[in-house]
Amino acid sequence: ALLSGRAGGVDDVCATLLSNRCAARLGRGMVQLALSDALAAVQVAPQHARARVRLARCLLKCDAFAGALEQVDVVIARRAAVGAADSADRARIVQE
Repeated sequence: ALLSGRAGGVDDVCATLLSNRCAARLGRGMVQLALSDALAAVQVAPQHARARVRLARCLLKCDAFAGALEQVDVVIARRAAVGAADSADRARIVQE
């Protein structure tokens, strides 16, 4: 399954690694590098919720509020599709 290229495969692993590096860079104040990693993670695996949340955080740091909200809305829509979203999800997702 690791080499399948499907969800849970190589794309998901790459997105996870990029997303984790994004978080590390964001924690060190390297916002532009973190943003680069987050964008790459979402490009590799658009379904990766954590990558989208971290992208939203980077966009918030860059004062790109509309873009951040768009990313959070994508995550909420996907959670709602599987019955996991509620009205407080927006705030909770950004705080994760």
